[in-house]
Amino acid sequence: MRVYKVGHKDGSVRLIRAAMKNQAVAFAAKSDYTVQVASQDDLIALTKNGVEVENLKNPNQMDLV
Repeated sequence: MRVYKVGHKDGSVRLIRAAMKNQAVAFAAKSDYTVQVASQDDLIALTKNGVEVENLKNPNQMDLV
């Protein structure tokens, strides 16, 4: 385990002990964000208001099978 320094864009910094960097970021983010599967109504309303769907990975990248 390592201690990671996780900074927020507001300038605040946290020290988080985790096995990997992405775990430290996820741990810090869970206090600022909520995540749930978007319903069809959510998708319609949000895209209608200009919210774009963001891709975690490049859509042209092929999956390994």
